[in-house]
Amino acid sequence: MNTPLKEIIQGLSLLAAATAFCLGSATIASATVSSNRGQLSDKDYKFATEALQGGALEVTLGQLAEQKATDPSVREFAQRLVIEHKKANKELTQLLTQKGASLPDTMPKKSDKVSEKLQDETGAGFDKSYIKRMVKDHKNDVEEFQKAAEKSDDTELKSWAATTLFTLQEHLRVAETVEKDLTSRSRDVCHRVDIWTRSTARPVIF
Repeated sequence: MNTPLKEIIQGLSLLAAATAFCLGSATIASATVSSNRGQLSDKDYKFATEALQGGALEVTLGQLAEQKATDPSVREFAQRLVIEHKKANKELTQLLTQKGASLPDTMPKKSDKVSEKLQDETGAGFDKSYIKRMVKDHKNDVEEFQKAAEKSDDTELKSWAATTLFTLQEHLRVAETVEKDLTSRSRDVCHRVDIWTRSTARPVIF
């Protein structure tokens, strides 16, 4: 059975309209991304927004550690992180504003999960989990900031990344030192407890 020419034309018209709609939506989405990043390139904007979100998470976790940490070195480390990440985020926020870029208004879902997990920790367990997280985060941060300091398209963002990189490297160095110290002390305590347990278990000989 032959399909009437009128129906074929109508079908082609609908297909053309649907294609135009999809292309139009893609164009609008692309324009939205461009307007969000302002004067920054796509890769620079991606780095900047992720750095801002990461810095905000460090502040949140640092403030939590200020309240919950039992080890003085962990608490002191957290206090330092809160101050220095707040400073870095303030500088980056000003830079993004100057470039006409939009600021992220939400945190990634994984950030909420990290916070919730640490909220459930207490005592020495919290100290170890927090410092372990800081070592992991700052290793990733140092890697990303090194790339940005070398390859960012925007000279001001490149300079900020290079300056902040030194701070992050120092954070990583201190975090690794604190983690080693906590691990060492934990082993010493276990060793002393084990010796004490064995010595008291021995029979008394008269």
